[in-house]
Amino acid sequence: MLPPFRQALRLATLLGLACISLAATQPAVENTLWRAVEVGGEPIAPGSGAPNLELFSDGHRVSSLAGCNRLVGTYTIEGHALRFESLATTGMMCPDPIMRTEARFLASIDAVRSWQRNGSQLDLLDEKHTVVLRLATDVAGSPGSAHG
Repeated sequence: MLPPFRQALRLATLLGLACISLAATQPAVENTLWRAVEVGGEPIAPGSGAPNLELFSDGHRVSSLAGCNRLVGTYTIEGHALRFESLATTGMMCPDPIMRTEARFLASIDAVRSWQRNGSQLDLLDEKHTVVLRLATDVAGSPGSAHG
């Protein structure tokens, strides 16, 4: 039998390894550029301004091209809970299809309460666990990062 100090050290080591293993299996949502593929259950139509979103773990900052305008702010994330806060957008006008997509995107962002990831797809869910925004990391033909 190990002395109590050695038992405690062994337990702490095992717990540390378990935490590392758990962290390694959690899919990352931060520090990744996400492109919207669906807003409110509707696919993004070609020519209607595909929004993007990036969550920066450093300072919990969010940056986005909402379709026409830039969006910036902060977010809180705890496990799978996600909320956007202190959001601000620029005020440019664009053609109607882009502005309609942007309005739907911004309404979806306001409704987000949690997230779930499946490979290269990220679903943002409202309080009823309904997907309000579906994003992906591998959308063909996408332009550069939200933060330029």
